[in-house]
Amino acid sequence: MTDDSNGRVTIAVLGNKIDSLTSVVLQTNANLTDVGREVGEIRTDIAVNEERWVNHKDLHKRERSVLGAVSAALSTAAAAFSVWWNGK
Repeated sequence: MTDDSNGRVTIAVLGNKIDSLTSVVLQTNANLTDVGREVGEIRTDIAVNEERWVNHKDLHKRERSVLGAVSAALSTAAAAFSVWWNGK
């Protein structure tokens, strides 16, 4: 900071410093707003992925149930065919 003849800082110099500090604070606030928005988007993506995973696990449960039923039916049919074939 520059001094006048009395060793005091001029109002103009203080004004410039305050303007500079205000600019930095405003830019920091804008950056924080951007970060907050990005964090919100990331949280949304995480929630969507978690929901997909839950649905995916449910799908596998249904698939296993269907495959189990088909397997049981085929085993029963194979056993019936075997009994029929051997009784011939």
